[in-house]
Amino acid sequence: MTGRKAVYTLDEVAELLCVSRSMVSRLVRAGRLRVARLGQRTARVTDEALSAFLEAQESTGPAPYPYRHQPGKRAARD
Repeated sequence: MTGRKAVYTLDEVAELLCVSRSMVSRLVRAGRLRVARLGQRTARVTDEALSAFLEAQESTGPAPYPYRHQPGKRAARD
């Protein structure tokens, strides 16, 4: 496919998947989307990691709600 890159920023991944950047960040924190860390605040997603994520979505369907607070459940208080 033409136009594919070897690595993507989180903003580029968000644009490709038609989701917000914060959703991509949640997927990364949840361990669902692998990234290569290039520093404390710099992360890149490889084409292979993006392809693996999309293949997993096709085979298993959407994951459970990736937020800490799930709809319909009250947050636990400390």
